[in-house]
Amino acid sequence: MIATIDAALTGFRIAREKPMTLLWWAGFYFVFTLATTVLMVLTAGPELMQLQSADPSTTDPMASLALLGKVGPMLLVLLALSALYYGITFSAANRAVLQPSDDRMGYLRFGAPEWRQTLLTLLIWAVFFAALLVLAVVGGLIVGILSAFSMVAAVVLGIVVFFGAWAGLIALGVKLSLASPLTQVTGKIDLAASWRLTRGHFWPMLGAYAVAAILTLVVTLLVAAIFFVVALLAGGMDLVGQVMEPDLSALANVLTPAQLVYYLGSSILTALTSLIWICPAPAIYRQLTQGGATSAEG
Repeated sequence: MIATIDAALTGFRIAREKPMTLLWWAGFYFVFTLATTVLMVLTAGPELMQLQSADPSTTDPMASLALLGKVGPMLLVLLALSALYYGITFSAANRAVLQPSDDRMGYLRFGAPEWRQTLLTLLIWAVFFAALLVLAVVGGLIVGILSAFSMVAAVVLGIVVFFGAWAGLIALGVKLSLASPLTQVTGKIDLAASWRLTRGHFWPMLGAYAVAAILTLVVTLLVAAIFFVVALLAGGMDLVGQVMEPDLSALANVLTPAQLVYYLGSSILTALTSLIWICPAPAIYRQLTQGGATSAEG
């Protein structure tokens, strides 16, 4: 039996009982944000700004493709770095729940478990991309064929397919959600094991994740409202626009005091929300396995 609310509140408890974990995670995300932002500016900043400001109705498609060709390699590097970031973060969350006494550096490490979590992240991204592609193609074909007979029926079916696809992706996410703690404990990437372990527990797990998602949304909205008010008082709407969409054409534009303060606030928020939405999965794993097992750190 899964204690739904207990699992959903795991991240909150960790943040309250071990605030240094929150600070370590915030610092890690702050460094990651600075590093990736500097990378974007130095490698493809002007090109990114050109793409952002381009008008699709008047821009030469070949020119846009040329810009994408320059930006593409940087985006691939960012994708790999993002997977590594999630690998480190998920590994830390698993450690916080399954090995709470090993709390040095806010449970953050950089070793074999993190690399396994990174590979798992890339694999799950690929699975979701493939699932989304299949749903889009099959749904599009069905709606397209039906539209030849009845446009009204095609629209209705299109709506049903849209929400059905989302439901399917959510269900897939729940079924694969225990892959991360399983990988942490066993040292093996096994999506099928997560699928088997969730059997008979889908609805309590979905409930826990739904509560965690609502808490994440509430915290995000509250912090965003506070930030918006402070930014308005400090510099008005111009300042809000500058920090939310910085000019990436020059490094000086992304390292202003206001921008750094925004990065810092965003890092604290991201650390807290990450704890809230990542920790329920290892907490559920611990409940289903009566305490879990020692992580495979080697």
